[in-house]
Amino acid sequence: MDQEYFLIAGKTEGFSYADAKVLRCGSEIDAESLVNSLRHEGYSIFYVTKTVDRIDDNVTIREGE
Repeated sequence: MDQEYFLIAGKTEGFSYADAKVLRCGSEIDAESLVNSLRHEGYSIFYVTKTVDRIDDNVTIREGE
């Protein structure tokens, strides 16, 4: 599995889900580029994480449970 990075960012005025960005990229260089781009657009970076393993790629969502 290739390494993946997830980023969560929000506007500096305060966190709002409407203004939030949740992004995925495939390399540390891409993650760094995204962080710089988001900061330039006025976002604060809340979370950056590297995926080291996937538990299950086939998740089932059941309605009503």
